[in-house]
Amino acid sequence: RKPERCKLKNPEYDINIQSAHQIGRLIKLFEVALAVGNYLNGTSAKGGAYGFKLDIIEKLNDLKSIDNKKNLLMYVIQLTEE
Repeated sequence: RKPERCKLKNPEYDINIQSAHQIGRLIKLFEVALAVGNYLNGTSAKGGAYGFKLDIIEKLNDLKSIDNKKNLLMYVIQLTEE
């Protein structure tokens, strides 16, 4: 599927709607990852964070569910898509 485009009078300022949508999804992923991390860390020194370093996203893949079928990154993505 080709990305939808919003045509403006000046083609130099065309906006790629699909890219904007992807950026919105990425922002949502970061918001959910921060919320889940704050929940898991609770009232500890690491809880209540205002942000995180991007390398933490890779580490979400390391935390597995009890049955070892899912990881925290899959859970965060699932929450993002709801």
